Amino acid sequence: VTSIGYIVDGLLRRVHSIPTGNEHLKSIVHRESRPEDESQESPGTWQDFVRSFQFTITSCAQQTKTSADVQQVVIVGSNEKILADKMKEALAIDVVSFDPKKLLDNKIYSAKYNNISHEESMGIANALELADNEEFDLNQKAVERSENTLINRQLMTAGILSLLICGGLLVNRFFSLRSLNQEVRVAEQETLELLQEKFKVSEDLSLEDALKKVSTQVINEEWLWFSFSPQMRSLFLVILEALSGSIDRKAIGLQLLKLLIDNVEVKLEGSTRDIDAVNRLEADLKASKLFTSVPDLQRPNFGTITLTLKRARGR
Repeated sequence: VTSIGYIVDGLLRRVHSIPTGNEHLKSIVHRESRPEDESQESPGTWQDFVRSFQFTITSCAQQTKTSADVQQVVIVGSNEKILADKMKEALAIDVVSFDPKKLLDNKIYSAKYNNISHEESMGIANALELADNEEFDLNQKAVERSENTLINRQLMTAGILSLLICGGLLVNRFFSLRSLNQEVRVAEQETLELLQEKFKVSEDLSLEDALKKVSTQVINEEWLWFSFSPQMRSLFLVILEALSGSIDRKAIGLQLLKLLIDNVEVKLEGSTRDIDAVNRLEADLKASKLFTSVPDLQRPNFGTITLTLKRARGR
């Protein structure tokens, strides 16, 4: 039996055997060295060996999915130079022979016996750890490839888990926001319905416009109730008394068309006798010290002027 190892990129990928053993190959070498001995030659057997060898190589290439052609054939054994040449001629590729006994030709180890057989030399070669071959390992690339594959799978798994976590967070955020938006819309609708029921707000208004309108109504109602309160009546009398004490109506011929007093400001509209009288009115308003500022009246017939009360400035 002849064993054939199929090596791709330094990695032993396949090992096959063909039923033509070492004895037949030796007979071929013997016939090549002694062509006059025709009794040992069997052309059919040599052709069968070549065909079996080519079929095995083709099968290995198909099984390993290798598209490149075989670059070199190495025959391991002693005195195989003639066989190497014959196979090179039959296969039309580079064929070399390698003698395992040459592994003993070094400065580290020496052979005690010179008659070491071919089978024994193979075992010795496997046992030796020479400097030239201590790093040689046909399975090294397989281990590296396995480790790289494991790392790639781990990275891929980590990436997929990260994507799943991020996707889960995004989905959760989406549904949370959707639920909150639904709750906000329901709350807005309930509030709008309550405003329409209590304050007779038009159904065409949005919630923001409805709140503005209701706020205005509330302010007006508060002001209306405040106008009748004891505090407002007291404030009205105090301001009216202060204005009466500061302004001599008869002297300046003051005719009031409008007088509005609240807790924030006083509004006046009317006329005086002449320009000197309106200047005196302006001076009297400033002298009362009720207001933060007094505008320039400029003419006897003055329109509505607004005077802000000092007590309202801190509010």
